[in-house]
Amino acid sequence: MARENIKDEADQAYKNLKKRCHKLRKLKAKARHETKSSIDDDTIMKPSRLFKPLDNNKTYAQYLFSESTIQFTIDVLKKMEISKVLCVGAPRIHEAIQSDRVNHSKLESLLLDLDYRYQQIYPPEKFCRYNMFNHYFFNDTTSETVFTNFLIESDDKRCHSNRSTIWRSRSVEDKELPVLWFFPYFMEKRIVDCLPQYSMLDYKVCTQYSMLDYKVDYDNHALFRGDVKKHGSPVRIFTNVSPSQIELPSSEGYWYCSECKRYSGPENVHCQMCDSCTSKDGRTYSHCFKCERCVKPSKVHCDKCGICQLKDHKCGQIKGKGCHICGNLSHKRKDCPNKGKPIKR
Repeated sequence: MARENIKDEADQAYKNLKKRCHKLRKLKAKARHETKSSIDDDTIMKPSRLFKPLDNNKTYAQYLFSESTIQFTIDVLKKMEISKVLCVGAPRIHEAIQSDRVNHSKLESLLLDLDYRYQQIYPPEKFCRYNMFNHYFFNDTTSETVFTNFLIESDDKRCHSNRSTIWRSRSVEDKELPVLWFFPYFMEKRIVDCLPQYSMLDYKVCTQYSMLDYKVDYDNHALFRGDVKKHGSPVRIFTNVSPSQIELPSSEGYWYCSECKRYSGPENVHCQMCDSCTSKDGRTYSHCFKCERCVKPSKVHCDKCGICQLKDHKCGQIKGKGCHICGNLSHKRKDCPNKGKPIKR
């Protein structure tokens, strides 16, 4: 009887242990926690689905990749024969790699993320609490040591999969490691112009970062989900790997342009005048012979302005100059006296 009691107590203790808080914060003793019971091992392997996303918090802004984006990214890493992946603010890529390791995959990964809740799931060698905006590691020097060792150990087949930050490897002087950087397409010019030239390790040399046509889909973003955007998600992948080496899924309509030597989106038609696949936002651009470039289909050429503009534009107001709120050319938006006031249309 005593032995049965001990077993019952052990079973109950195990059930209690498997309850996890959705929000692991420092709360007062009388505060209520959101809990979830009956958590199996598969759920523990995917904590981003266990924890409630902090998507309403501007500090965290946790927007999580969809299954199709995760699978595409993993396939790219495997085809490139990458062995180690540094996941910065990309917990679902890290989860997928860790799950694959159970099936004897050769991929290894380290997650760097600001969300402290992952400390309850991953050991220190698999997760470092990290702020990418000021390159700060929490937990004294332990996390930074783990990060450094991850970069310098083993071979040089490593990749950075992240949302908005890039490092130079400390182990290889003047060499960049391959990077997959998830960011909106409308930041392309700024990204390409700001990043320096580099030489790759074992991959074809590129002169600058380039943007892939692949539309990155999310599960919980109101604007970046492909099923709610007419022209698909605006998020793309910027990379320092030659675009010709990254095959986009033909099942989703992507096709290989032999003239550009890269994969293009289904709506992206090659322009013989521009000698490029010019579309960026998920629509088919049209060539303007007066501007001598391709433009969005929503624009028409205005002879008075001398450029392509929206059909209902006001001539004389060139976008990018002056205030976007009142149209005055003497000041910028941040200094506009009407800032914060309702705009009359």
